[in-house]
Amino acid sequence: SGNDTVNTPPFSAALAVIYTLPTAMGSWDLATAYSHGGDYYSEPDNFRYVKQPKYDLVNASVKWTSPDDRYDVRLWGNNLTEEKYFTYLANSATSGPKVSPASPRTYGVTFGVHF
Repeated sequence: SGNDTVNTPPFSAALAVIYTLPTAMGSWDLATAYSHGGDYYSEPDNFRYVKQPKYDLVNASVKWTSPDDRYDVRLWGNNLTEEKYFTYLANSATSGPKVSPASPRTYGVTFGVHF
């Protein structure tokens, strides 16, 4: 009684924007995504060691697609603000709290071929 509801942040939000720029050499997609997760507990006793902190994620990418739509190359970055949050939170009576941190800032290149 009086504890917060499990896995229920008081507020969360997400926003994504994609802008496509067509050119004679193919199209360019500029994308960004923002998400906010509020803090919450992962178990009913509201044990502080299994509390997800508030976090704000920013991801972005630039993608080029060939004029015939056969090839594309995407440069991307995730968690650009390097937020620290968890993908898994649990508490065990026998072994204590278990958490799995989310990925830090990551970058990459993705190549695509479409048949």
